[in-house]
Amino acid sequence: PVKFLEGEPIHDLLTIFVADKLSAYTAFYATHREFVDGLGLSHEQNLQKMRLLTFMQMAESRKEIPFDAIQTDLQLDPNQVEAFVIDVLRTRLVRAKVDQLQRRVNVSSTMHRTFGRSQWQTLRDTLQKWSHNLAHVQHSVSSAIHSQMTSDAAIPV
Repeated sequence: PVKFLEGEPIHDLLTIFVADKLSAYTAFYATHREFVDGLGLSHEQNLQKMRLLTFMQMAESRKEIPFDAIQTDLQLDPNQVEAFVIDVLRTRLVRAKVDQLQRRVNVSSTMHRTFGRSQWQTLRDTLQKWSHNLAHVQHSVSSAIHSQMTSDAAIPV
């Protein structure tokens, strides 16, 4: 169904929300204002959502994000950056600490904006490693128990 919409403004808008940045949305809105408004969408709410999605995309690729980059990429005034980051942290989509002195955000983890093939592959690899490690732990514990039982049986009473 989505491929059927290719070439239509709605497809472009959906693609922006799935994978693009705020700058792409603002450019789209500038040329398709009537279309977006005709859908009954709030431009201000779209801006907020795109800022959040753009920040998540930034957090996926960087562990330290300077306030200046946030201000530029998210089209915020300098005095809005810290409040925006706090709002993002409240969503729990990104885990980070704000370093006010260095004027940066230190990202510890983030939810992926989209969950595609590469994320499924990473999840599969992680689960396979966990399974292997758990099997190794189980084998080590079994060996230790067997060794302890053998040594206890060898001691005469």
